[in-house]
Amino acid sequence: MSETPPEEPPPIESPSILVSTKAALGVAQDDASFDSEILTFINSALAEVNQVGIGPEEGLMIFSATDEWSALIGTDNRLNLVKAYVYHYVKMLYDPPDVGFVLTSMERILERHIWRLMVAVDKPPVVVVTDPLPTEPLPDPELGVVL
Repeated sequence: MSETPPEEPPPIESPSILVSTKAALGVAQDDASFDSEILTFINSALAEVNQVGIGPEEGLMIFSATDEWSALIGTDNRLNLVKAYVYHYVKMLYDPPDVGFVLTSMERILERHIWRLMVAVDKPPVVVVTDPLPTEPLPDPELGVVL
């Protein structure tokens, strides 16, 4: 009895940024004829998400199907929306809709995604309190008294 190899995830669930984006666009994984154009659009989207604080500080640029989402979002599940942002962004540039209201709808989706991503990464600074209570009374400069 022969063992069947484990099934690979569908291309849309691929850890590869390029492979999953091509799947979202309906482009076959083995069709490389538009890869340079798709890579350019992906890198533009990655630059935008980097500007709102997502990904490595120095940014991320991909060159092939070996570049993975984990390099951009790590294991933070709150940032999975980045994938949808990149898909919509690339779709709008790669295959723009013919109808104006569809384009407007896509633009609004991108605006909503980027806003939600900004909220996800907007973390208050961590304040380390080393001495929570002063040991000496503090002067009140307005009243000229010691508190």
